[in-house]
Amino acid sequence: MASTAQTPEPPPNPIETEVTSASGTSLEEPLHPLDAHAVRDPVPKTAGIWAIVLTEDETKAEAVAERLRQLLGGRGRPLRIVIEPYKYESRADRLKRALEGADLPLVLVTTAMEPWTEAHLNPLLKAIDHADHVIGRRRRSFVGRVARWLACRPWAFLFAVPLRDVHSPCRLYRREALEKLPPQSSSRFLDVELLAKASFFVQLVDEEDVPPLPDSPGPRGFWGDFLEVFLHPVIRHEPEPVPESESESEPEQEPALDSAPAEDAQGDGEGNDRPGGEDEQVRADVHQGRPFEDHAP
Repeated sequence: MASTAQTPEPPPNPIETEVTSASGTSLEEPLHPLDAHAVRDPVPKTAGIWAIVLTEDETKAEAVAERLRQLLGGRGRPLRIVIEPYKYESRADRLKRALEGADLPLVLVTTAMEPWTEAHLNPLLKAIDHADHVIGRRRRSFVGRVARWLACRPWAFLFAVPLRDVHSPCRLYRREALEKLPPQSSSRFLDVELLAKASFFVQLVDEEDVPPLPDSPGPRGFWGDFLEVFLHPVIRHEPEPVPESESESEPEQEPALDSAPAEDAQGDGEGNDRPGGEDEQVRADVHQGRPFEDHAP
């Protein structure tokens, strides 16, 4: 009886082979570095918020802060609100001062002239899970959107800022990302500057639709700030200058150490070579009798 040869089965295609663990569950392939960079860990729902109000009107700033306190007070989140309404002071300086001691993971910054609502806050809290900075894009009419798009084209070209509402008063940041951006601008150009530096550091920025909300015009000096940031950008935090009174004071000098070897107080005498010994030797020579002094001439 003739035997029949069995055809061996082809090995499985390695591309189609599913990688499984010992427990039988499939293992996910590692993300590509570009995809991994765009992934952010979700922010806990109980993460605290450090709110900063930069509105240049004390009465309106107080009203905005009070409304934020109402919106965030009952959500189980730690809350700290700092108001910096001084219109004759640089926005960059006020922002740096307001961030001193910040220890909560989220930072809310607003220049609103009217109080926020739930519709302004909720989209930002939801989007911060996948971004470093979230900007509220205020709704406008078709003509207003076109005008705003044209106004933002220079910033997209010069600073790689593709957003459409760069001066929105609704902003939410991850604190660790915001603290990497040293502010320079005294005027409302600070809004553009922070977004430009976020692009430089390849941070993730998102825009979410929110209802209209007027923002404060801020101090003067917009174009001067633009030239300063464009020509002399500061991308690292500079050390605090030392006060002149401290820099001019001379440091206390330590007492000089005697480099000569220590002498033994009870050591051997130096004989006639010690200090003052030469005097004794001279006196000895004077009183010593000489050969011809004992004989009369």
